[in-house]
Amino acid sequence: MRITIAPAARRDLERQLTYLVDHDAAIAARRLEQRLVTFIERTLAAYPRVGTFVGHRNLWEVWIPGTRIVLWYRFTRDELQIVRIWHSAQDRNAP
Repeated sequence: MRITIAPAARRDLERQLTYLVDHDAAIAARRLEQRLVTFIERTLAAYPRVGTFVGHRNLWEVWIPGTRIVLWYRFTRDELQIVRIWHSAQDRNAP
């Protein structure tokens, strides 16, 4: 399955990682990024229905195990598209 990450999701992740680095947690930032990549590649791409369907958004939502990160995504038989990446403390209704 091809994995694509929307520009908004890339910006979301970059903000999360920058926040950690700015707070002297560069190692945590690297670990978080690796955990996210591993989960997407090994679990979500193989089992995209592991999340919860959010009908009013026509997206799926999943929490990354061991983190406070939430993904919104959609998928077809051939592609997994990561739409947004949130920290659970963030307002998900914000633009």
